[in-house]
Formats: sequence, C-alpha cells, structure tokens
Amino acid sequence: QDETGAIGGWEKSALRTYLRDIVKPLIPDEVRHRLRMVCKTQSAHNTEGTRFDQTTEDDVWLLSYEECYGKQATYYTLFEHKNENRIKYRVGSSSASRWWLRSSSTVNGFYYLEANGVSGSYESDSSHGIALGFCT
Repeated sequence: QDETGAIGGWEKSALRTYLRDIVKPLIPDEVRHRLRMVCKTQSAHNTEGTRFDQTTEDDVWLLSYEECYGKQATYYTLFEHKNENRIKYRVGSSSASRWWLRSSSTVNGFYYLEANGVSGSYESDSSHGIALGFCT
C-alpha cells in the first residue's frame, strides 16, 4: 500500500503480493504451471480519496466486489444474486467466516463478504479469510 489503508487498491496491496509470492508457490506443480495471466478490474482509491477503476494482470487473485455483486457477476454465476453461495467456511470449522474481496471501498478499507454472504467494508488491517481465484 502506498501509505496506509487501501490507498492504491489491489495493485498496491500486501495481500496481492502475499498471494503471488507465498501462496502461489504452494499450489501443486500440475496446476501452477497451467495458470494464465488475466486482466482483472476493481475499484481503488488514490491518496486524495478519489475512487477509480483499476486494472491489473494477475494469475492468482481474490474476487472483486463487482464480480460478486455488479455487472461482472454474470461471469461468476455461482455468486450472482445468491447470498447463500457466497458463504465460505474455513477448513476444520463448522461456522462460516468473513472473506476478503480485492475491491477497495475507501482509502482505509476493502470490501469483504460477511459470514451470511452479504457484503461489508472494513479496514485493511483486519483478519478475514480469502477465496483464491485463478484461470488455467
């Protein structure tokens, strides 16, 4: 991140770097070697607090708010207008948990999905789960 919170959006986020540098190498070779770079668009905020659409190239990512709720939701029909399909469980847990989206909601935070599948917004230093996305 450029300074604090979510300034710079997904492109500058520590979580994007973590997925690329730490999580991606843990993906089994037969899958990892087939990952393709794709252009992903998400909301971001600059240092003045202005919201803008940001496009990045990623081979591992988180879903965006727009992919779960907006016009892009048609590409991810699993999530389109179905809160129950947005509910995620951590391995070994019987209770649902929150999980991050890659779209920034303000200069301080990102969108996430609540345990009930409804979106929320919280500061970027909070601990929530993730749902990894990729194309092969």
